[in-house]
Amino acid sequence: MFINVIPLRNFTRMSGVASSWYLLVILAVVGEALGSNCTSLDPCRADRPRDARGCCQRMLGETCGYVEGEEDPPGSECDSDLGYECLGGTQGATHGICRGSYSLAVSDVTNKTATLTWNDFNPDDLEYKLLMTSGSYKPNLTDWRQYWIGSSPRYELTTLVPGTQYFMRIGVGIDPLTNITEVIVFQTRPVDFCVNNGVHYEVGRTFSHDCEDNCTCLPNGHFDCTPICEEPTLPDPTRCRLVEAEEEGSCCSVTVVCAPVMADCVYNGTGRNYEHGDTFEAGCLECTCDNGTVLCDYPESCERPEGASCPDPQEIPVEGQCCPQWRCGNYTCEDGGEVYSNGAMWRRESTCQTCNCEEGHVACHDLCEEPTRPENCPRPHLTKPPGSCCDVIECLPPEGECYYEREAYTQGSYLTNAKCELCVCTDNSTVLCTPKQCRTVVVPPPNIFCPHPHIRKDGCCDTLWCENPDQDLVSVIKNLFGTSYSPHSVTLSFMEDEAVEGADEVESEGYTRTKYQLQYSSDDNATSNDTSTWQRRTFDPRRVHSEDEPVPSPTHLLQTTGAIRVGQRVYVTVSGMEANTTYYLKVLVINSGLHDDSVGVTSQPPQYAGALAVRTLAEDASSPCPTTCHSEEVLMVRSKSCPKPVLTRSRGDCCPIWRCYPEEGGCHYKNLILSNGEQIRENCERKCLCEEGNVTCSPLCEETGSTPRPGCRLERLADHCCPCGCAHPELRPLRRCQ
Repeated sequence: MFINVIPLRNFTRMSGVASSWYLLVILAVVGEALGSNCTSLDPCRADRPRDARGCCQRMLGETCGYVEGEEDPPGSECDSDLGYECLGGTQGATHGICRGSYSLAVSDVTNKTATLTWNDFNPDDLEYKLLMTSGSYKPNLTDWRQYWIGSSPRYELTTLVPGTQYFMRIGVGIDPLTNITEVIVFQTRPVDFCVNNGVHYEVGRTFSHDCEDNCTCLPNGHFDCTPICEEPTLPDPTRCRLVEAEEEGSCCSVTVVCAPVMADCVYNGTGRNYEHGDTFEAGCLECTCDNGTVLCDYPESCERPEGASCPDPQEIPVEGQCCPQWRCGNYTCEDGGEVYSNGAMWRRESTCQTCNCEEGHVACHDLCEEPTRPENCPRPHLTKPPGSCCDVIECLPPEGECYYEREAYTQGSYLTNAKCELCVCTDNSTVLCTPKQCRTVVVPPPNIFCPHPHIRKDGCCDTLWCENPDQDLVSVIKNLFGTSYSPHSVTLSFMEDEAVEGADEVESEGYTRTKYQLQYSSDDNATSNDTSTWQRRTFDPRRVHSEDEPVPSPTHLLQTTGAIRVGQRVYVTVSGMEANTTYYLKVLVINSGLHDDSVGVTSQPPQYAGALAVRTLAEDASSPCPTTCHSEEVLMVRSKSCPKPVLTRSRGDCCPIWRCYPEEGGCHYKNLILSNGEQIRENCERKCLCEEGNVTCSPLCEETGSTPRPGCRLERLADHCCPCGCAHPELRPLRRCQ
């Protein structure tokens, strides 16, 4: 077939009618070439090859084109290599079904088992032979595995591989086989998870195995593993070597370390180039090339004064002589048992001061300013935050109130904090909360009580959920989680919708108070997922008020059967449980709706709100953390030494602590908080500047190649960090530069 292709530039110049006609002609020719039934470009089933027309051949049980005694019309043909024929239902039918001569069929397919049946074609009661291969079809039967399976026309396979495609046939006779069936093609079901050392991994999940391989769970229950670390190679064996990594927790413990390439030196005094490590003489000096830098020393005959009699000796070159003269510098400072050189700067923690050594004298200035009492602070209190030596003011709540999480509460009132804990403002103006009981949740294998186990963090604790993870909760509640505050109780907590939360205030105006039903059973007593056999409790949450006498503790409320409402959060507790036992719970919302006086009270049907599992505490379980934290009851005030106080909690700490941070653009540098644009000096070596949150340091002394005036040489004076002296060969002592 030949198709004349028009260039694109000519096609775009055609009129609308001409271009449309040309496209129709192309589609018609291509359709005739491919066949009317070959429109799909997807791979053929079981990766079988296409026929001569490019069509996928029909498999067992699929329709096919067929006319008795005539040439096949343009239609689908059966896969004859697999032993299928197109057999019509009646004579003269235009279509048929792809069938085999022996009705080989498969049923009851699981991930490891399947059952084969076929028409009995063994008249001599010979033994059948099973031929099977997997993955892809192999035309040569010698590549198939063969097993004797007895004389019955039915056989059960029990050791198949999950998620695998199989090709199977049944034969009779001693090799060669005298009779053989068509091919049956099927695929076993994939597994839900893989198991390694007793741990279940979902299909597709990847994990690190013994710090050697990254392994992925495959549908067939096996793992596909690849090495974590690449085999290291030495780019240059003369400079590089393998070194064990010192970082803990690193899987790839071997790294390649290469020595740096050292630079050569050029010394103007001799006009020659030297390699790294070369030693040479320049006049009376002994010099060494050190990675591009020439280091020169006076010979040993030029004795350098040492000892306490001449601290910090400074050399003074003398023209015409090899050895210099020496000037002893005695400008050192002693503070707190430490000796500091001239120009050194340090921090004196005992007095909250920064100090400098200036010409043998210690000069200090205060880091802290007198904290200013802020407005609206009825009870100011001086304190020192961790990491700071300056006093700051924290605001305590007024008498008769508690200040907690930036809010004020009256004594006896209940509240919930950011960790979903139930708290109460006590008589001594401190906040008492239930101990946090969130524990590590392990996902178990699926069972009839928990068919879809997964972890949600809708509230403040990780909770094991048992239903479809894609299922949403009803809109009446949200942030549902479960925990155990005692070995014999289970508590569920959730947030109510704002409309429901106000129901008890507007009930007389046409709103039915919302109630909740809890259905539960332990893993020892539950016999089926049918909740009709489970225990049931219906709760009408009540508010706890400060007028209750005596004021119950939060822990007592959450260890006693009942339901309470604090703000929008509801706590439902069921006691009488067995210790260290898993309980399956389902929550339903009932009696939530509006009154209709014309027809009577109408309530919505119970709404399913979620299914989860909670394990009660063991008898000896106890919380190591206190029930209240002082740092959460106060507010730290800003000051110059602590411009930005922040309440932070580190991993593993029970209580948060106040920490000091710089303002925007400021810097935190060596226990100092610097404002944007502030500059400090470190010894006589460098100066550091804070700019937009970053500290940049540069040498304190600028390099210069010229003398201050003719006849002078730059020298380092004992009372200065930078060279700033004028030494004349005939003038003693040194004069300062003018």
